[in-house]
Formats: sequence, structure tokens, C-alpha cells
Amino acid sequence: MQPFVYKKVLSCISSNSHNFLLGCIFILALLIRLIYLGSFPTNFHEDEVLVGYVGRFILENGADLYGNPWPLWYFDKFGDFYIIGPFYLSGLATLLFGVNEFAVRFPSAFIGALGTIPMYYLVNQLFKNKRTAIFSAFLLAIFPWHVVLSRSSSEGVLGATFCLTALYFFLKGIEKDSILTLIMGTLICLFSYWLYHPYRTYAPAFLLVTIVFFWTYIKQIKTKIFLITTLMLFSLFTLWIMSTPWGQGRLQQTSIFGEISGVSIRNQILIYDTGNNSPILARLLHNKPLGYGREFLRQYFSYFAPKYLFLDSWGEKFIVPEQGMMFISYLFFLLAFIWYFGYLIKNDSARRILLYYLILAALSLIPPAMTYIGSPNINRSMMFGVLLIPAIAYGATLLMNKHKLIFLIIALFLVFEITYFGLSYKLHFDSANSISRQDAVKPLIHFIEKYHDKDVYLPQDSTMAIYYLFFNHRFDPELMGRFKSEVRIPQIDNVHFIPESQCMNTEEEIIQSGIQEKNIIAFKYTCGERPLTDTRFKLISFVKQTGELLGYRVYEYMGIGTVENDQDTL
Repeated sequence: MQPFVYKKVLSCISSNSHNFLLGCIFILALLIRLIYLGSFPTNFHEDEVLVGYVGRFILENGADLYGNPWPLWYFDKFGDFYIIGPFYLSGLATLLFGVNEFAVRFPSAFIGALGTIPMYYLVNQLFKNKRTAIFSAFLLAIFPWHVVLSRSSSEGVLGATFCLTALYFFLKGIEKDSILTLIMGTLICLFSYWLYHPYRTYAPAFLLVTIVFFWTYIKQIKTKIFLITTLMLFSLFTLWIMSTPWGQGRLQQTSIFGEISGVSIRNQILIYDTGNNSPILARLLHNKPLGYGREFLRQYFSYFAPKYLFLDSWGEKFIVPEQGMMFISYLFFLLAFIWYFGYLIKNDSARRILLYYLILAALSLIPPAMTYIGSPNINRSMMFGVLLIPAIAYGATLLMNKHKLIFLIIALFLVFEITYFGLSYKLHFDSANSISRQDAVKPLIHFIEKYHDKDVYLPQDSTMAIYYLFFNHRFDPELMGRFKSEVRIPQIDNVHFIPESQCMNTEEEIIQSGIQEKNIIAFKYTCGERPLTDTRFKLISFVKQTGELLGYRVYEYMGIGTVENDQDTL
């Protein structure tokens, strides 16, 4: 029975039904990413609500919260200069699906699922192997790394789909000497500049490698001129962006060249330890090029660590407990690819293709390796994860052809891993990320709606004002210009926003905040159960969502004196 089933699967993949299979894989990827998208993940993290609200606000009012008309490049939260493309995509989605979590997450989920299609065509274009191409599309569809980020409004996922598509059109255009196809690739690649910072580097770098490796395949001089011109334009465009304050903003905050990486401090300590009698030796051993070079390599190779790839190094906001970003089954397929690599490169054409592919994968890690904060970072390295898939699929194809029993054992283990991942993601994701995803903000916003006749004070953490406006569907043009740096605003209607550090432990803090009797105030769990010592509050409710201890305690200010608490827990 087992050989019969195996032969049926093999014949299906080997037949002319690849387009049908690809369609099924796309539908599978779409279902995985869209089912319960509006309600899971339960917590709506800060970046998501910011992208959704500001995008819709711009579309309705023609300007952002600071009054900048139709921003073309960025929205500045706190000197980080968010790229504006995802804002417009999520804003447009809210026009289609309403102002809700599903709409904000839809672009990343849909475009992420769509990535299975260019993955198939790119791999088939490179390796001329439809079976490997089908495996690549399928393995991307179920890829934990890609699935989790697709359901979390990830810019890295958006950029990866556009980058794969652009690469396919460039390779196809070179093969056919088609200027029209190359123009398609150029426009798609250009759009990635408006999605995520690393892709502004990938555009000229990937195109340069493509031109170098396939230059001899180009027959027409006009095709060569077009490619060289496009490369120059991409390079100049990237350099111009990097020279602007908004182009440098995020890099300066996260770069290994910043003070926060600690390289300069380590160098100074090592120079001091070398002693005053050996200044030349100190400078030779502990200079900036060596210091920053070693830090770059440290960050670069951290992305190859098995713990990062296959175990549990997800980073905040994306933790799936006891689950790696990749299935361990993928490791076995990858090892098969490495094992047979020596045989694969004996052919000159295969050697060129494989070397081209490996260089793209290696280059994809340079931008994330240039950053220190939050590193290794799963969003910044999304393109690297996607580019691992063809090698994994190639290994699966080799095992299917040469070691059928081993392939079947790994395939069965993969089925187990898929089941385990699905259960772990559904059961544990919310609780594991409840702190980083601003647990209980949404129920708090809905809870205070009934106090419209009183002044309400909320902690101004986690972009609380944006949450309030988003869940109340408020996009009033009069809000324009009232927001300060870090999208903070003192008051909206009867709702005041106070610094989250103020737990009102003294009467002086209460007086300074302007809170009067009968006002409502919410304290974050970090303030403890009873934030006041000199003054008493009447505890109205403990508002929580996924974390039992991470909610907000809502009080009514009663002035000086002792009151009985009447607690209600949501």
C-alpha cells in the first residue's frame, strides 16, 4: 500500500497538473493566514494599530496626524521614520473591510500567501525543475516563520513577495531579451522601496548580482543598456535615501555603529588594558575597523545559529513557545541539499545557478547584520528565511528521487511538526506575547465608553491615544496638528492621557495631573494593586484580556478618606 501511495503522489507532482497544485497551495496558504485573522492574535500590537489608524487617517483627511499632506516617504513616530507604504495598504484595507484588526492585518496576510506564486515561478526559472518549484511553494505556505509574521502586519513579508516577483521578472526578461518584462521587474522592485528598509539595499545588490551572473546570456545590446541604466538608478536612489535624515533615522537607532552596540566602549577598555607603553599595539589590535568588523560578523553569523532557526528565538511580539521559526524537518532537507551540493555543481550551468542563488541568500543577511537592537531579528531577516526555502525544497526533491524511505519518514515527521506548531500557536501565542502586545488595551477602551459623562484618565503608554481613536473609529480632521512627538496627545474629548510612570502614589502627583473627585482613572498592572497611600480610590474593575495579572485597574477618585472597594473584573 505504501509504495502505491508514494507512486501516486510522485506521479501527481510529475504530471502537467502543476498549475492546479500551485492554485491549491495558494488557497492553503491563504486559509492558514486568513482564518480567524481578526480575532487571533487576540492582542493588537502597537505597530499594527499605528499603521492601520494613520493609514486610514491620511486617506480620509489628505494629511497625517502632524498635518503633513499626503506623506510620500515616512511617518515619524519618534525619529524612526516608518516607511509609509504599509500605512497606505492597511488604510485601503479598512475602506474595504471596516476599521478592525482583520483589515489592518489583511495586506500582509494576503500578500504573504501570494508569495507562494512567485516562489514557484522563480524556482522553476532558476532550477528548471517543477517538482522543486512545487515543493518550494508548499514549504513556504506552511513555513512557521512566514505564517506568524504574515498574520502580524509584517513589512518583511510584504517586501519578500515583491522581491521574489521582481527577481523572477528580471530573470525571465534576461532569458527572453524582453524589455517589457524587465520594466515589470523594475516597477515591482521599485515598489519595495516603500515597504521596508532592507529592500532599499536589496534592489541594487540583487540586480547587480543578476547582471554579473547572466551577462553572457543577454543577446541584445538594448537589454544590456536597460539593465545597466536600471542598476545605476537603483543605486543612486538608494544612496540618496541613505543620505537623508529620514533615510538614516531607523538605522541610527539600531545600527552596530551607534553607541548602543558597545563597540567603542569595548575598544576603549581593551586599549586601556593593553597599557600605556604599547600605544601602537593597542591601536593595531583594537581599532574601529576591527571592532565594528567583528561586531558585524557576530551579528551576521547569529542568523545561522540552530537556536535562532530551529528552536525558540522568536523575539518579542512573535513568540510561539517550544516551536522554532522553521520546522526541524526543514533541517533534514537542507542537510540533504548540502550533502549533494558537490555533485550538483559538476555541471557548469548548475554551478552558475547555485552560486547565484547562494550569493543572493548571503547578501540578504547584510542589512539585518548591520543592526544591533533586537538582533537577531526575524522581521529584518525575513528575506533570508524565504531564500532558504528553495534549498530546502531542492533537498526534499533529491531525497524523493534517491532515498524514498528517508523522504517518507521525514514527511511524516513534518506532518507531526505542522500539527504541533498549529496547536502551540493557537493555544500559547497570546499568553506568551501578552506583555509585548499591549494586553487588555482593547477591553479597557471599550470599558471606559460608559463613562462619557466623566473625565477619564488613561496611561499614555503603548500609543494609548491611537488605540482609543482606532477602536472608536475617530478620524476627525481637527485632530490634525494636535499630536506631539511619539504620537502623544494630552486629551481627546473627556479622555486624558497621563505619563505611564505616574502611579499617583502621592497627593502631589494627583494635584499635578488635574484629577478631580468622581473622575475615572486606569492604572497599569505595573502600579500594583493599590497605587495610593495618602489618598484612596474606589476600585471599579480589573480589566484584563489574555494575561491574568497584566490588565488595568480602573478606579474612581473619591478624594481624601477611606472607601470600600467594589470590584468588578472583566
